[in-house]
Amino acid sequence: MLFKINGEPADVVIENEKNALEIVRSFQKVLEKHLIISAIEIDNKYFTPDNQGLIDIPVEDIHEINIEVGTQEEIAVSLLHESKGMLNNVINDMKKNGFTHTAQYNEIIDWLIETLKSVNSITAFHLNEIKILTTTLHQIKAYLNDSEREEAKIPSLCNIIENMIQFFDSLQLKIANNFKIDRDDLLQALENCQTELPEISESLQVGKDREAFGKIHTVINVLETCSIYFRQNHAEMPPDYQDEAEQSFQELNSLLSDIVVAFERGDFVLIADLFEYELPDKLENYKNLIVQIEE
Repeated sequence: MLFKINGEPADVVIENEKNALEIVRSFQKVLEKHLIISAIEIDNKYFTPDNQGLIDIPVEDIHEINIEVGTQEEIAVSLLHESKGMLNNVINDMKKNGFTHTAQYNEIIDWLIETLKSVNSITAFHLNEIKILTTTLHQIKAYLNDSEREEAKIPSLCNIIENMIQFFDSLQLKIANNFKIDRDDLLQALENCQTELPEISESLQVGKDREAFGKIHTVINVLETCSIYFRQNHAEMPPDYQDEAEQSFQELNSLLSDIVVAFERGDFVLIADLFEYELPDKLENYKNLIVQIEE
């Protein structure tokens, strides 16, 4: 049997293992703590590490086994990259074939939801983008399987999926160890949010929920980025502003939670109210505080 690690031949001795699952478990035990197995390829067939079907593959039947290994961050980023490719394929296919391949879209959406669960479990901190993406995927699946779905809505649906891809980009950046927030970019993003809030609220109030999806995603992403920036740079603020910044940080997280919960429940009336009556003043306050942070 040829044993490979990340595609390269490795000198690994198989002792008492009787099947592929036992090989995988034994190999995981000898890995360094920061490394995990992401995938297994056995004679050109792919398996997840927890696939119980591996127990049915005897060692003597394996000609070649390749075990993919990486850090948690590397695996999460790789999964998100693959997810973006799948979403792009769905967009292209839907534009060409309409709802003809809905069954395949359902399978892809289920895979994406499971992938987001996996990413959430292996990252160092939980991200609201994962909740938003999961909720949106469920909503898209429900619409795809709705008997009253309309071909005329396909461009709007594709636009929602395109906005989701931007969220996957954001997740990749935040999960990577080199995530750095530029203050000027954040200030500009906050200004853009201030400009777009009235338009988002109006769209939600007149029932144009799908048109507002992408912009809601953007606002949540900016608020979360703002929260991370406060957390990363709190110590760099002048002492006179630190208490105010801490209070704003708590208020920001509370408001962010309210928006995410409302989004998960489909309560767009509440989101419209939050965007119209609470967010504008807070965004201005966040901008003023961020300006005080020394870089």
